[in-house]
Amino acid sequence: MKLNGEKYRAGLYCRISKEDTGSTESSSIATQREMLCRFANEQGFEIYDIYIDDGYSGTNFNRPAFLKLQHDIDTGFVNAVIVKDLSRLGRDYIANGQLLEQHFPRHNCRFIALTDGYDSENEQSADIAPFRNVINELYARDISKKIRSAFLSRMQAGQYIAAFAPYGYMKDPQDKHRLLPDPNTAPVVAYIFDSLVNGSRPTDVARQLNLRGLPPPSVYRDGSKQGLWTGAAVRKISGRLTYAGHTVQHKTTKLSFKSSVTVKNDKSDWIIVKNTHEPLVTEQLFDAVGKILSRRKTPSGNAFKNIFSGLAFCADCKRSMSVTAGRRGRYNLVCGGYKQYGAARCSNHCIGYDDLCAVLSDTLERYAVLPDGDGKDRTKTALNKSNYLRILQDRADKLQTVIARLYEDKYLGNISDKRFEILINQYNQREKQIKHDIAAAQSDINKPGGIENGTYKDQNGRLKSCAPLTAAVLHSLIERIDVHRRGQSESQRLDIYLKLKK
Repeated sequence: MKLNGEKYRAGLYCRISKEDTGSTESSSIATQREMLCRFANEQGFEIYDIYIDDGYSGTNFNRPAFLKLQHDIDTGFVNAVIVKDLSRLGRDYIANGQLLEQHFPRHNCRFIALTDGYDSENEQSADIAPFRNVINELYARDISKKIRSAFLSRMQAGQYIAAFAPYGYMKDPQDKHRLLPDPNTAPVVAYIFDSLVNGSRPTDVARQLNLRGLPPPSVYRDGSKQGLWTGAAVRKISGRLTYAGHTVQHKTTKLSFKSSVTVKNDKSDWIIVKNTHEPLVTEQLFDAVGKILSRRKTPSGNAFKNIFSGLAFCADCKRSMSVTAGRRGRYNLVCGGYKQYGAARCSNHCIGYDDLCAVLSDTLERYAVLPDGDGKDRTKTALNKSNYLRILQDRADKLQTVIARLYEDKYLGNISDKRFEILINQYNQREKQIKHDIAAAQSDINKPGGIENGTYKDQNGRLKSCAPLTAAVLHSLIERIDVHRRGQSESQRLDIYLKLKK
């Protein structure tokens, strides 16, 4: 047969949604292929290719063979598609209608569904197609309800229905709905819980697992992937009740039988069946670890806000600097790569959060411009008065600590008298200057129309209102901050890229 003098090059499409667990195609696929080949040969069609999707739902059009068929149609290699019936094409009446009414005609592609008596060249047979597509979708909807009901029944009975066993377990070869401890990974889970209950942080545990060369869950499941343990992965394992011997399911629900999008269910809707398999940890240990980790979480209402987010980076691996809580309520910025993966990815780049604030304050003083009374610009701090005074007072406190240690070193004989005299004179001069600056800042606070009413210039010379040291202010003034690793000396290099002009 011919279309505009051109012989039909047919693509024969076969699909079945039932999984074929064997190594050969299912019998239904074989039946479809035989039927389509016989029809094509009888009608004189040239068979360009046979496209087979074995084990794919009709509500999902992201099927490998179907996508290949669409590509061959779009490129002109196939100008006729033959299927057993319309449901083989799909069970979504909207998508089927778009293919039959728009896609195939636009590419001059003939479509034939044998058992439904549909042929796109026969207008009478095409009239019934929309109704058949609706019926096919209703069938898929009904099957979806029955499958969901069967799954819920299995969940409530404590049968494990997920595709993969959780890390630490394997599926029973005799019963795929039952979990057994995996001899390779169960000891790792036990080690994680033991380490956490003894005070180790999730990041520390992840670092030890990486040093031992143990693959994380994603890599263990699929050896072709690459990855390392992270604190988040350790914390996720510590929160799975499955390791206490209980089956927890129905955590998510699909939005629609035609969509792969899932939404999280409320915990009250979870299906938990206790004592369904051998536990890897005791319930007492599981609860103890949960309490320890919950105490380490910062309450959401008082969550610490990092004003350097998106600005501070590790100078070596270029990852973002991440906030960690230190002692006495102090915070530090550390390399995100080192925090997650340890020395396998980077070294320990760390700087105190308050220290970085002080450095940025000093730096911005030289690039923020305030107007004099006569309208001329003069260099001054872009911080508000209270912030500037607080920084000076903090420097004075730290200097007092340094001087006290210097006297202690002299008393213990750790420093010579000559060296002591040199250092104490330097510190006394610095202390005198700081006290002078504090007095000036205090006076500025009491002066009407002080720093808070000033402005600074951006890279385009436009005047901006001054503000406290906030994320918005920093992003308007600074391009990025590269934090280098601290050397043996106490000094640490910072590369600060400003958006301002001097």
